[in-house]
Amino acid sequence: DDGAEAGGGAPPAPKKRKRTWRFIVYHGDKAARRLPHSVRLKCPRNGTWEQAIDGLALVKATFVERYNAVHAKRPLAAGDVHLVDRFGNAIADDDVLALYATRGGLLHLVNGRAPPKPPSSVVLMWGYNSIHSAKPLPPTRLEVLDRFRVKYMDCGWLHAASVLESGAVFCWGSNEFGQLGTGDEIKRPAPTAAAIPRDEVRMARITCGAYFTLALAAKGELYSWGRYQPSNWPRLFADSWCNGYESKGEMGIKGEVIMQCSAGEAHMAVLTKSQKVFTWGYNEQFQLGWGERTSTKEGQQKPRPLNFDEGELRGETPVQVSCGAAHTALATASGKLRMR
Repeated sequence: DDGAEAGGGAPPAPKKRKRTWRFIVYHGDKAARRLPHSVRLKCPRNGTWEQAIDGLALVKATFVERYNAVHAKRPLAAGDVHLVDRFGNAIADDDVLALYATRGGLLHLVNGRAPPKPPSSVVLMWGYNSIHSAKPLPPTRLEVLDRFRVKYMDCGWLHAASVLESGAVFCWGSNEFGQLGTGDEIKRPAPTAAAIPRDEVRMARITCGAYFTLALAAKGELYSWGRYQPSNWPRLFADSWCNGYESKGEMGIKGEVIMQCSAGEAHMAVLTKSQKVFTWGYNEQFQLGWGERTSTKEGQQKPRPLNFDEGELRGETPVQVSCGAAHTALATASGKLRMR
């Protein structure tokens, strides 16, 4: 008893790791009776399936084993089927399970071999970095990304972000304003997954401002996080207060399909499928292109379209927009370049 009061006794039992699962839907031979259209697979509590190189191969093999136990006369061969995520991406057996389906996420199994996958990316970083060293770094390999296929990346003032083939977003660097999209303000020296709702959205492009990040989803939706943004968590910009209040007639970019996005130090611009250009953010150098009226030289305005019915933009069709630190460039279909 004395020992227990003094802090002795048996240590508390370790908490059990929550078991995760994945749902698999097979879209193959529907002529088979009692075809298990959907099967829930429980993953080991130790997390070996989540990050293991052969994690997806184990998922597929487990499903095939269960399927063949029911349909012994019409068995499947693991080499004759492949996995596809809910966005239509074919998944290789040596991909990382956690990048394609989160806890309770859905995967599809279809007939045929998966298309060949390109080799994994090699990402190098060099120059000034406040996390690793006060001195400029020589070209250094980011080994965390070696197993992944990076499709797009960009750099901010002291942070960087990348989009993988799976649509996941990895960020690293300074995070004092939540620019890494992890929901906190803890800096990350190694690439870390942003809190993107993986079962709802697949990212296609990434753009870094000085202290914030914009991500463009495959369906043309804009997500943002960090300084001047709605939250440190990745949020759909059109549904946030920063876009405006629909009840007041402030539609902003809501309902628009975004084709391009660009970020400056403290302002943003997007080009839409309807050939509109919206700008917002700080305007101390009139970088938003709204004119040189004192009433528009204010900070953190909501998205507003440029006027292509008057002035130098009259009759022009925008094809690309790009933001500098405190200026904006616009290219048009006529071949002209406008600076602001």
